[in-house]
Amino acid sequence: MHTGEDPLESVLAQLDRWRHLPKYKLEQHVDVLFGMTLPTVIRSVFKTEGEVHVIPEFPIHHRTVGKGDSNQSFNIDFAAFIQGGEEVFLVELKTDANSIKQQQLCDMRKIVRYRKFRDVIKAIPKIAKHSKQKAKYLHLVCELSHAGAMTASAEIQRLDAKNGLRGFKNALKGCRAPDMLTCAPRLVLIYPDRNEKIKADTSGFCCIDFQTYEQALGTDNPLERLLRTYLDQWRLRAGDPRPKWP
Repeated sequence: MHTGEDPLESVLAQLDRWRHLPKYKLEQHVDVLFGMTLPTVIRSVFKTEGEVHVIPEFPIHHRTVGKGDSNQSFNIDFAAFIQGGEEVFLVELKTDANSIKQQQLCDMRKIVRYRKFRDVIKAIPKIAKHSKQKAKYLHLVCELSHAGAMTASAEIQRLDAKNGLRGFKNALKGCRAPDMLTCAPRLVLIYPDRNEKIKADTSGFCCIDFQTYEQALGTDNPLERLLRTYLDQWRLRAGDPRPKWP
């Protein structure tokens, strides 16, 4: 890297090269860029106002979508909360249209069809109680509290993983989903190109292609401005551009 070169631009240029290689999955490495710019896009596309709080890899209890009686969960790429949960968006990010899976979209539709989002939040303590990653769920409860999507008990706020999490399960009992979380979440699919055929059924989803995402970003913010440049390239299928030979 030359002196004075933007480190972030160097990272994106490397990702752009590597995405054309076999088995390399771009979306696993750029999720932070989309997560940080998602509030701008949501406000632009959906004409919403207020702060947008984004939580990645949001867990959904299996029972919420009728996937058996276990206390396991599956994850949504992003949950975005507006003004403490008055509006909720569940967002799935795909950098390759071929990775859009029918079952995944079907499970997300069930969240809307059968449940209010308050039920999803109420199930978080159930997942946390049986998880081996209790310290991470403590942080999730904290994030939900910041988003206004969960009332954290005084007991759980006193816990510190460094000093052990004794009493964690009991403290979870005092965590509540706010009464205002009565809305059904809106489902969003972010994918590269609207002209590329998607094999899965996307009914019920607001589909935002990379061109629309790019147009929603600003030019004043350096991160958004840089991401706009690469979104235009990432609309092309991986492997399609000619290799750049030495």
